[in-house]
Amino acid sequence: MSHRHQPSVAAAAAAPQGSAASASAAAAAAAASQSPSIPPSLEDLCVRLLTSRGLRDLAGPTAAGCGRISFYPRVPYLCPAVADKLLNSLAAGGKLTDPLLGAFTPDRCGLQCVQLENAEDLSLESLKVLKRHRLLRLTCVRLEQVNLYSLVSCLSDASKQQMVSFNLAGTSILCDKLPVIVCLSVFRSLASLNLANTELDCKCLEVICNDLRHLVHLDISKTDVVDIWPLRRMRHRLKYLHLYGVKPKQASRFLTVLSELENLVLLDISDDTSLARFGKPQVQQQVRELFSSPNFLPRLEHLDVSGNKLKLDVGLLRQFVLARPSLKFLGFAMVDEQLSGEPELPVEIAGFDTEDQLIRCLHRYRDRENYMQQTLCAVFLHTNHMFNLRERLLRATFPVLRKYSHRMQLQLAGTAVLYNLTRYQLSFKLCPAVRNTVVDLVLNAMGNFPKQQQLQKNACSPCATIASCIRPSSIGCGACRSCATVLCSSATSTWCACWWPS
Repeated sequence: MSHRHQPSVAAAAAAPQGSAASASAAAAAAAASQSPSIPPSLEDLCVRLLTSRGLRDLAGPTAAGCGRISFYPRVPYLCPAVADKLLNSLAAGGKLTDPLLGAFTPDRCGLQCVQLENAEDLSLESLKVLKRHRLLRLTCVRLEQVNLYSLVSCLSDASKQQMVSFNLAGTSILCDKLPVIVCLSVFRSLASLNLANTELDCKCLEVICNDLRHLVHLDISKTDVVDIWPLRRMRHRLKYLHLYGVKPKQASRFLTVLSELENLVLLDISDDTSLARFGKPQVQQQVRELFSSPNFLPRLEHLDVSGNKLKLDVGLLRQFVLARPSLKFLGFAMVDEQLSGEPELPVEIAGFDTEDQLIRCLHRYRDRENYMQQTLCAVFLHTNHMFNLRERLLRATFPVLRKYSHRMQLQLAGTAVLYNLTRYQLSFKLCPAVRNTVVDLVLNAMGNFPKQQQLQKNACSPCATIASCIRPSSIGCGACRSCATVLCSSATSTWCACWWPS
């Protein structure tokens, strides 16, 4: 069997730009995924069931018709804890529509923490129902039919006075081609603001720093900001700062501002590998001086420098980490330096050197397509000569391959990884659920890219290996029938027959 096909990831070298994501959200997801599995509560199971059925057990068309939906009279008033879960679960599953949102009226439920994260098509008219609630937190990610100005008009005066968190990532802040960031000045209690992937510029940043006096958490990743000098006005209170993909015009000025933010707990200055923010020798010297200073970010708990060419001496980096006992996480992916040869550092590291580092990358950077492309290539290289089971690593790739099911380059790298992690006799050691997931992923990849020959070869390998070593009953007849159909009808069926004549 030594002549088996070895998949290639050469075509996966070119990666598209990734989208910005909140590092704190990624950190929470990573922590949850690495902790021991906790069974969901009965309430969570009920919410999951109800939202999977589109709330048709609780709500239906009104007597007046006109496409409106309301909760049935037999449904009791929903407290904010339950109503928030139902609404946010509908949005996350892509099932929230204008009529369903209109059913959440204040006489039937209370809303406080609304998260519209997968509801791009909601109209301005349906969002006006929020004006009748007193919100504390609002997340509106990538809404296509509204902008900041129209969204603020959908909120009550009470919400504007008491809201502490506002997430507008990917939602336009332009009105008539001009930014209207002054609208945020009415949110006097705002402590957390996310404007990642918006048209925010330096003038808008200055307005934010002047008007929002309680802000401690700011995300301006992937924006048009080229100078963060206004942040100096918040240097005594700012604790969480995300600057992923921000391209400073003057790197030395950028570093000077960071050195003055003495109370920072989280700092994300990660970047894409195509950008070299700290490439000049004099800037690299400034970086080394800052990292050797004990007064530089003394309270830091989370630091992400992934994708930056810092040219840091590993010993200096180790000294920086040990001098900050509060530091818990270090993002160190897609950099030139390696930490694998060093004594183990007392922090969680997301990088490309060890299996644990790769798993953290797959969890924390899941929303960054470019990072996932590079991480899967690193996983392939890391497992190329391994012949023992790596189930944690295998499971960590599943959400990534589902999320980017229509990205050919990423699927090419992902199917090569699945081959490495299920080849030879490794499939015997996998539980049926994991085997079934692998089969589903490779069949989806083959169906989405039927004319990509290399991907077909990569996908056929784990699919046929699993099919040859298990009983049909262990993964279900449907999966086996689909597997056989795709393998037999694939453009590479002749190639498969040469390897698995049986």
